[in-house]
Amino acid sequence: MSCWLRRSILLLLVLCPIGCHRGANPEAILIGHLAPFSGPDKDIGEHARQAILLAVEDINKEENRIQGRKINVLHPQYAPEDPDNLQPVAVRLVTVNRVVSLLGGADLGEAERQERAVQPYDVPLVTFADLPPELLGENVFSVNAGLAFQGLVLARFVKQELKANQVALLVDGRQASCTTLANIFNKEFSKTNMSHVHEWNYKNSNDLSDLAERVKKLQPSAIVHAGMVNDLGRLREKLQAAGIKAPIIFGGDAEHLSLTGAQREASNGVYVATPYIPSNMPAENEKFVKEYQERFKQLPDLHAALAYDGLQVVFEAMRRAKAFQPAKIRAALAEMTTKPFEKSLSGSWTFDKNHSARRPLFVGKMENGRVSNARPYPAEEK
Repeated sequence: MSCWLRRSILLLLVLCPIGCHRGANPEAILIGHLAPFSGPDKDIGEHARQAILLAVEDINKEENRIQGRKINVLHPQYAPEDPDNLQPVAVRLVTVNRVVSLLGGADLGEAERQERAVQPYDVPLVTFADLPPELLGENVFSVNAGLAFQGLVLARFVKQELKANQVALLVDGRQASCTTLANIFNKEFSKTNMSHVHEWNYKNSNDLSDLAERVKKLQPSAIVHAGMVNDLGRLREKLQAAGIKAPIIFGGDAEHLSLTGAQREASNGVYVATPYIPSNMPAENEKFVKEYQERFKQLPDLHAALAYDGLQVVFEAMRRAKAFQPAKIRAALAEMTTKPFEKSLSGSWTFDKNHSARRPLFVGKMENGRVSNARPYPAEEK
């Protein structure tokens, strides 16, 4: 055997395992998930991570893969008590880990910080936050229903179901999401001459005693609180001390209402709008609830459901784009304004012009972290 032939065979033996390995097990596609895994909101991150695990298992079945590629989701730790920690972690995911999309942002503030991080890199952000009526960014998409629809639905519920004609609207003026929702509620509720809204803004929890006295003088038929869960418990104490028994409708950071402890207790008996309830019956949700309960010994909550939908919609964008480049994924997500996403837990929906999901909302009373006797409001009513 010639020297040249021996060298050629040796080279093939060295290279073939490498080449064959890459062909059989191509590199996984990475997606980043940003959520709190410590502190008081750690359940938000953990429930989302559990749902993402189920979604990854479904996506990575051999028959579901795109070009044979698997999906892996990174869940980096950061200090949630300091909001400034979020942006550099997001940038690292994009520039070092080379994720093709980000998932995360339970509220508008978190979504805004993540958007600033990914915007220069054209990486899509699929968030779980209620987005405002104005487009947050061309690369931002929410699997939540949006503040505009939430404000409309709450106004209709208060008017049609609670039969209220005079409402006290208490608004946390520090939060843009709260003032936005309040404006939409006020406009919708006040469309007839028989309906009146008395709106009062507050800047800190010390103002709540004064608000309770104003509400007592007004004696409204309903109270709408567009504020934070941390203020809800204090506000209810002040209202109860003043002898006020009007129903309370919460229009704030509803993602915290299902958490344990004081926040859950403060929400008992309060009406709220949510885009997800486990008893909603689409086939995809039945399957998800069954698998989630079997694996984690609990019902899925809002955080789990939105995280599951978030990863599935990113994967669907990859499938339609037949590509993994961030710009192509973003373009495919944008096309879902007219081409529905079918695999959502709440049934088929599209994104609206502001990139919020056109999905139903359910309004009911909070009882021990769950919405009971929920009335559905289909997205077509928007």
